[in-house]
Amino acid sequence: MPEKNPFINYDLSTYPLESEEAHPQLIEDLDGFRLWHLQDSQFKVPKGVVFIAIDSPHSVASARNIVKTRLCVEMFLDSLSEETYPAEVAGLSYDMYAHQGGVTLSISGFSKKQPQLLEMILKRFASREFNPARFESIKAQLMRGWRNSAKDRPISQLFNAMTGILQPNNPPNSVLLDALETITVDELPSFVQAILSELHIDMFVYGDWHKQGAHDIATTLKDALRIHNQKYEESLRPLVMLGRNGSFQKEVFCDQDDSAIVVYYQCEDINPRSIALYSLANHLMSATFFHEIRTKQQLGYMVGTGNMPLNRHPG
Repeated sequence: MPEKNPFINYDLSTYPLESEEAHPQLIEDLDGFRLWHLQDSQFKVPKGVVFIAIDSPHSVASARNIVKTRLCVEMFLDSLSEETYPAEVAGLSYDMYAHQGGVTLSISGFSKKQPQLLEMILKRFASREFNPARFESIKAQLMRGWRNSAKDRPISQLFNAMTGILQPNNPPNSVLLDALETITVDELPSFVQAILSELHIDMFVYGDWHKQGAHDIATTLKDALRIHNQKYEESLRPLVMLGRNGSFQKEVFCDQDDSAIVVYYQCEDINPRSIALYSLANHLMSATFFHEIRTKQQLGYMVGTGNMPLNRHPG
């Protein structure tokens, strides 16, 4: 007989509603750590979500560091898969991914069991190992994926090139591939330690969570990562502003018969009115573009518009 699954949630009751807030509330604002909380007042189910955005300037200081961050994330997820299986079959899930500021960890499912899952993840992180064989396997997977991106459809290659140019912390696949080739497993332990010494964390607890529960799970995280009086702010996410430099044109060469064009209009500000206007413009234009090119003229081209914000700037 298998052992009892400790993650099965038998208590399906929800916490009493403390207040009906419309927006997340900042309930802890410390040096290097902010905790946001919002109790769900609409669906009233015993579930929640915990987002942990871990920023570190060291993790995105160079293309090489960006690739190391990605390697560390993939290796850590690989090491968790077997241990967290009972939690996943009991209705809990988690994810971790690298981004332009560092790494984000998310946990979802039954809220009363989420602290237990977070403790397991943090315990595994504390005893992390960098297995050379798994490193080589994961490195090979990343290399294969980034190499194969050169065979993607032209439209996909254009978007990858464009975001890589406009977002310095999000280099194109070709740059990541060059950096990856010379990275060794021996570099990763000291790299993780350097990241941990320069942390800023934003944590958001939402759903069937009362404030004290949010404070408690935040304390678990702070103690595990030793977040006490950190002096680091949220990592910068630089964006190349086209309006200040004029129009920009780039041609991407690909060995395919197909071809594509991307035209991107960038907004210089991030105020709510501009965001709404760009979203509205997209809705108004998308049907018109499709009707004119595909339906009326029947030219056979794939054409459309899309709302594409970059670093909070609509476009």
